[in-house]
Amino acid sequence: MPPFVTLSAHLGDVDPNERIEPARWRTLVEDQVEAISLARPDDFVRGYVNPAYAALYGLPREALLGRCLLDQVPPQDRDEVARRLAVIRDEGRTERSENRIVLRDGRVRWVSWTNRVLRGPDGRVEWLHSVGRDITDEVLGRQALADREQQFRALYDRTPAMLQSIDGEGRLLSVSDAWLAHLGYAREEVIGRLSVDFLAPDSRRFALEQVLPAFFRDGRNHGVPYQMVRRDGSLIDVRLSSVLERDGDGRPLRSMAVIEDVTERLRLARGLEAEHERLSVALHAIADAVITTDALGRIDDINPVAEALTGWPRAQALGQPVERVFQLVHETRHDPLDNPVLHCLADGQPVPLRSDGLLRAQDGQSCGIEHAASPMRGVDGRLIGVVLVFRDVTAQRRMAGEMRYRATHDALTGLVNRSEFEDRLQRALDHSGDTGGQHALLFIDLDEFKLVNDSSGHAAGDELLRQIASLLQRAVRGRDTLARLGGDEFAVILEHCRIDQGLRLAQQLCEQMDEFRFVHGERRFRIGASIGLVGIDARWTDTASLLQSADGACRSAKAAGRNRVHVADDHEQHLQTLRGEAQWAARIDAALDEQALPEHTLVLHAQRIVPVVAGEPSACGDGAEAHGGRAPLHAEVLLRMADGQGGLITPGAFLPAAERFHRAGRIDRWVLRSVLDLLVRLHDRLRPGDLLAVNVSGQSVSDRAFHRWVLALVDAHAGLAAHLCLEITETAAITRPLDAAAFVTELRQRGVRIALDDFGAGASSFGYLKSLPVDYLKIDGQFISGLGNDPLDLAAVRSFCDVASVIGVPTVAEFVEHPATLDELRSLGVTLAQGHLLHRPEPLAALLARSLR
Repeated sequence: MPPFVTLSAHLGDVDPNERIEPARWRTLVEDQVEAISLARPDDFVRGYVNPAYAALYGLPREALLGRCLLDQVPPQDRDEVARRLAVIRDEGRTERSENRIVLRDGRVRWVSWTNRVLRGPDGRVEWLHSVGRDITDEVLGRQALADREQQFRALYDRTPAMLQSIDGEGRLLSVSDAWLAHLGYAREEVIGRLSVDFLAPDSRRFALEQVLPAFFRDGRNHGVPYQMVRRDGSLIDVRLSSVLERDGDGRPLRSMAVIEDVTERLRLARGLEAEHERLSVALHAIADAVITTDALGRIDDINPVAEALTGWPRAQALGQPVERVFQLVHETRHDPLDNPVLHCLADGQPVPLRSDGLLRAQDGQSCGIEHAASPMRGVDGRLIGVVLVFRDVTAQRRMAGEMRYRATHDALTGLVNRSEFEDRLQRALDHSGDTGGQHALLFIDLDEFKLVNDSSGHAAGDELLRQIASLLQRAVRGRDTLARLGGDEFAVILEHCRIDQGLRLAQQLCEQMDEFRFVHGERRFRIGASIGLVGIDARWTDTASLLQSADGACRSAKAAGRNRVHVADDHEQHLQTLRGEAQWAARIDAALDEQALPEHTLVLHAQRIVPVVAGEPSACGDGAEAHGGRAPLHAEVLLRMADGQGGLITPGAFLPAAERFHRAGRIDRWVLRSVLDLLVRLHDRLRPGDLLAVNVSGQSVSDRAFHRWVLALVDAHAGLAAHLCLEITETAAITRPLDAAAFVTELRQRGVRIALDDFGAGASSFGYLKSLPVDYLKIDGQFISGLGNDPLDLAAVRSFCDVASVIGVPTVAEFVEHPATLDELRSLGVTLAQGHLLHRPEPLAALLARSLR
C-alpha cells in the first residue's frame, strides 16, 4: 500500500483503500511543524518525508526519498541507530530516542525521534513512522551544565581548604582533596559514611546533640569547634563553617562546609578567645589572588584578593575577557607580556610560576606579582577553563632591588663599587678584544684626603668623599662608569674613548679639582687629585693587571708633584706594580722566618668585642658571676707588621701582595699557632666564655691541606677549642664551597666558633648562610658608620638582625665610633659591638695579661 495511504489511514482511522482528499492530507501531514517520514522496515529506505523533514535536513524531498535513514547519520553512530530501529520493527513498539544527523553543509544537529511501526490490513509491518524535532540547543545546554558542574568539582577538589558536603541524614556526599590529605583517607573509604564518624567522642556528642539539630533548623553555622580523628588515630583541632541547601519542599538537600585546621594555632595561642581563632569561608581565607575563566577566556570567578589587586569588583569582572582585567607588563621594559590564561588556553599546558611581571590595575596603579596558570578539563578531557593564581611581591622585589643595589654600589657615595666596577671593566676589555674598540681607564687618588680625615674627623672625610663623588659625576659623560674603589680612590671607565681624548678629560678633572675647596667649619681645604690613565685594549689579558697599571700610573702622578695626570707606558707601570708587590711578598717571607729579626716580624694586636646592652652577659658564654667576678674576654685578633723603625704597618698595605703571591695561607697558619701558644701559656687563667676571634683568608678556607692542618692543631689542643673563633670574610673568594662547608662543620663539632665577617658587603651574603653554619654575624662596617644619617643603612641593619634572629645567632657591629651609633644599635637589637669608641686595639699579649686575672 502506498505510504501516504497507510499513514493517512492510521492518522484518520479510515479505510486504507479510501482516497484521502489533498486538502485533508496537507492539514494532517504536509503542514505539520514536526519532521515526519515513512521508511521501509527491511532496509529503512524512505518512502515519504514531509516538508518539515526536508527542511530539517536542508535537502529537497527528492534527495531524501529512496535513500536510507542512516545516510545522514554520522558513521560512528550508524550501528547503534540501526540496532534501535530494528528493535522497534521487530518488537512493534513505540520508542523515543536521540541521535545526531549531518546536514548538507557539514553541520551536526541533534534530533529527538518518536519511532513506531505502521501495519497493513494483514497485520504486517509496512512502514517505520518517525516524527522528529531539532533539540540541538537543548543538548548543548545540558553539556554546558555538565561542564560547569565539572569545573566546580575541580575547584572543590583542588582548593587548599578542607571542604565537605553532607545530605539530610548527615552522610558525606563529597570531600575535597585537602580533606582527604589532612585525615589520611582515600575517597572511597569515606563517601556515604556519617560525618560524625570522623569526630572525637566529645565532638561527636556535641555535633549530634547541639550542632546538627540547630544546623538543620537554621540552615547555617560558623566556626564550630571540633576535634577530628585522623586515620592513624591522632587528633586535629578544626573550625567548621557551613550552609544548608533545601529542596522545593524545604527539606534538607545538601550542605557545603569549610573546615580549617587550627591545631598549630591553638597550640601557640591557647589563651586567645575563640573569636580570634575563627576564619571566614575558604575563598576569603586564601591569601593568593585567584581568577577562573571559561574555555573562551571569560572570567567566571574572582576572589577578594584578586579584586583588590586588579581594582575590578567581582560584579564588574564576571564575564569580562581576562586580558581586560589581568593586564601584565614587564617589570623593567614595561612592554606587554603574554597573558598566561590565553597561553594556557592555546596549548592546554600549565604556565609555570613567573616573577617578572607588573600587574596594572583598573585605576592605573601597578604592583609586582608572581603568577601561574593551570588548565581545567571536563569529564571528557576537553579544556573547559583556566585557574590563574597570583600574589603581590612588590615589597619583596623592592628589598631584593635594594640588596642588589647594595651589592653593586658604594654605600657612602652611591657610586658603583669595586666589585661591579671590575665586572664592567671586564666587559669593556672583552669588547675591545672582540671588536678592536678603544676605551680608557682613569685611576683617581685624592691628594689631601688624609689631612681632612685626620684633622677634622671621619664625618668630615665622609662628607668630602660625597662632594668629590658629585663633582666627578658632573664631569664625566653619561655613558661612562664612575666608581669608588675604596678609601679615597676612584676610577672611571671611558667607553669608546681614545687615549688623547681621555687625557684631555683627565686634565679637565685635575683643573676642576684644583679649583675645588672643601669647607668644614671655619677651615677651607684645597683638594687635588692624582690620576693614572691607561688604554683598555687587546694588550691586557685580565682586569687585575689593567688596574695595577692604572694604579701605578696614579702613583707616578702623585710622585711627580700631585694634582696631575700620568699616562701608563704600555706594561711598564704594570711591571712596577708587580715589583712593588713582589717586594712586599719578600718582606712577608722574612717576617714569617723563624730567624726573623724583632724589628721585621709580624705582631698580634686585639680589639675587644663587648655587649651592646650594658650589664648584659656576653653572647659567647656565661655572665661574670661564673668567672670569679670578671666578665668573659671576647676579642678579635688583629695582624700588624713591624716597619723596622718602631712603627707598625696595617694589613691593608701587605695583605694584597700576600693574596697575589699566595702567602695568605702561611700568614693564617702563623697567626693560629701564635694565638694557641698564648692560650696554652694562659690556660689556667681561662674561664668559660673567653673567646679570641682569628681572621682566616678565603685562600685558606678553600685549601684542603689547610683544613687538615687546622683540624690536627685543634685536636692537639682540644681543651682550647671552645676559646677559639674563626672569622671568614663574607666577601672572600671561596672556590670550593662544599669543602669549606664541610671544614666549618668539623670545626664546630670540635667546639670552635665560626663568625661570618663583613656580612652584607656582597651579593652572596644570604647564600653563605645557606651553605655555611655560623655562630656570629659580623655586620659590615659600611652599614654602621652612617647608621644615624642613612635610613637605608638603618633598614639594612634591621633586616640583618631579623635574619640573625631567624637562624638564632648573635650579631656583631663593627666600626662603632660614636655614642649615638651605639644607642641606635641598642634599639635595633644588635648583640655585640666593637670599635674605637669601645676599645682601641692594643697588643694581644698585653690585653690577655690584663684581662685574664
